[in-house]
Amino acid sequence: MKPEQLDHVLRAVDEATGHEHRFLLIGSQAILAHLDPQYFSSDVLFFSREIDIALLDEPQRQSEAVADIIDKNFGDASIFDRTYGYHADGVEVATAILAPGWRDRLIPYQAGDVARDTFMALSYEDLLISKLCAGRDKDIDFIKGMAAIGHPRLSDVERLLETLPDSANKHRAMAWWSTFFAVNDR
Repeated sequence: MKPEQLDHVLRAVDEATGHEHRFLLIGSQAILAHLDPQYFSSDVLFFSREIDIALLDEPQRQSEAVADIIDKNFGDASIFDRTYGYHADGVEVATAILAPGWRDRLIPYQAGDVARDTFMALSYEDLLISKLCAGRDKDIDFIKGMAAIGHPRLSDVERLLETLPDSANKHRAMAWWSTFFAVNDR
């Protein structure tokens, strides 16, 4: 996904939901809030043609209803997707495993003329943690791309991983971390 495509779908989502919500960019393409694809040779970070969007600060029932609107109007195989070749998936915040304090680390993403702070993106660290915890093949490819470019705050990731509740996801994330980052970071 390219920044102009992300802006297009986000403006459409904002309009379709009445300009009255704040959203969280939660999927891999939240990386566009941090990195411009034109400066990186690795397409793996920008390969996805979808953005996962969740409502911020809304009750569960409202989140589900808006996620349904997003999926119906802008989801995979929707008219929007068939027309433009990219789409938005409506998800809920609980879709991702996030480290405590993630809300304090959100960064705004300005999508064209949409009101400021309508779209918030996971921090680079929290995006990496969510991908480490998910551990699917596409997440591992994305993690490898993130490892290849590095980032000044990678040292914060291990500290944040330690704050996750003990679980199989945490252990998997720690193992991936040591495979891709810790050796190069020390």
